[in-house]
Amino acid sequence: MFKFTLILVSNVFPATLTTLLNGNTAPLVIMLSTTKSSAKPKRPEQKFQTRLNSETGTGPPLRKMVIPTRMVKTQSFALGSSTVGLLKTHRTPTTAPSVMPGPCFLMVLISAAWALVQSRVFSIGLCQDEPIQYIASSGIVPQTSLYLDYFDTQLDALSFFQTDFATAHELLTALNAQLQEDSVNANGQNYAVLTTLGLRHAFGGIQWTGTEDAPLVWLKEMSFDDNMNTVDVIFPAHPACIYTNATILNYSMHDIGSHYPNATGYRAGNDEAMPLEECGNMIIMTSMYYTVSKDTAYLKQHYRLLSQWAEYLVTDSLIPANQASTDDFERPLSNQANLAIKGIVWIQAMSVIANLAGNTVDATNYSSIASNYVTDTWSLLYNAYADKALNPGIIPQSIYNQQSKFYPSVLETFSIPVDTRHQWSKSDWQVWTAATASDSTRQDMIDAVATWAAATSEWLSFSDLYETQTGAYVYQFADRPVQGGLLAVLVADMGLTV
Repeated sequence: MFKFTLILVSNVFPATLTTLLNGNTAPLVIMLSTTKSSAKPKRPEQKFQTRLNSETGTGPPLRKMVIPTRMVKTQSFALGSSTVGLLKTHRTPTTAPSVMPGPCFLMVLISAAWALVQSRVFSIGLCQDEPIQYIASSGIVPQTSLYLDYFDTQLDALSFFQTDFATAHELLTALNAQLQEDSVNANGQNYAVLTTLGLRHAFGGIQWTGTEDAPLVWLKEMSFDDNMNTVDVIFPAHPACIYTNATILNYSMHDIGSHYPNATGYRAGNDEAMPLEECGNMIIMTSMYYTVSKDTAYLKQHYRLLSQWAEYLVTDSLIPANQASTDDFERPLSNQANLAIKGIVWIQAMSVIANLAGNTVDATNYSSIASNYVTDTWSLLYNAYADKALNPGIIPQSIYNQQSKFYPSVLETFSIPVDTRHQWSKSDWQVWTAATASDSTRQDMIDAVATWAAATSEWLSFSDLYETQTGAYVYQFADRPVQGGLLAVLVADMGLTV
């Protein structure tokens, strides 16, 4: 019986490999890549090739493995013993403009074994002591990885990670089963396909630092640019947090750097301005966090800042100025109905926050303003979702009924366009919008997104931005946390109220 396995283990633990692999009878070769380039990754012109040779002479020739690399060290491990021997070093040419020492990985190739195949657990990971640089009043302060608050050394962390497999597997299997069940119950198997993909994209873009008592969360936009913690990415991703762990939203900070992992701000003051978008996003995420946590103290702690954002919404929501929305790839536009409905819903949400924080006069004022504004405008787009998910009831049911009748008329092969400017769709906004629609319209919209996810011939991973008629990528939007928004229907069906 053949068994081929490829694993990655951080290079800081070479002494533990014999322990991890002790007892495995298959010969192996380890190739250690020790460089990285400051340029974007490119396929190397050279490939390092090696053929594993059977020491026993039995069985067929072992498989030939071809692994791209810039610098390779080959080592031999005598399994079943503590002997580790360095055999040779092999360098391959590189045309990269800058090559410097960087994080390393061990790639272990295990050959065919004719004996009874035994079960083995291998760890895949990257250990980072100080993964983030953060600018504070005292200057740039490196942020320490959260796991170091739990373990004295990296070796302790790896040992725990390795031996915790059974527990981790049990917990993750239970989470996946629950997500699958909830999604199928909500809107069928196609929706389960989207949520299981979306949850992985959402948490794949998160980095934890700090301590158990004071953790920090950092989020990268992924693929399109290197911005850190932009709220217009946190916002569409936040249903994944509400569904799994709402406390993650405690640490939201907007656009604190243009080059992840450097949260070093914008000295020139040239950060991207989305004032109405981001003020509203922060208020609604605070409201969503409260619906799950019931943390009134948190609302009181941040009430002054929340009220400042709300005052901007009061001033600018009814007739939005020329500004960008979260769909900034569409460029700024004046008087966007989508921003108007967002601002109105969030003024009403601020009314609820004010009441919970004990500011009844503010609560009455904000509610009155929202009620007056809503009679002057309405939207067919995704920002009505907040009204459905939080149930403040500021948008009449008649508008939702109009939406549900209208959407099928503009539904194309792979979704509804974001607006009339381009045939472009966003998977997260499609599901947000579907959550506000009738059952039949909701199903049609979810099925269209699932059809694109299954039918696209593009090589990039599940993108949130694509062309609605051909299914082509618009930009290289891939691996983005915004896919956490695909859980929006699940959150809307949770029956949350503020």
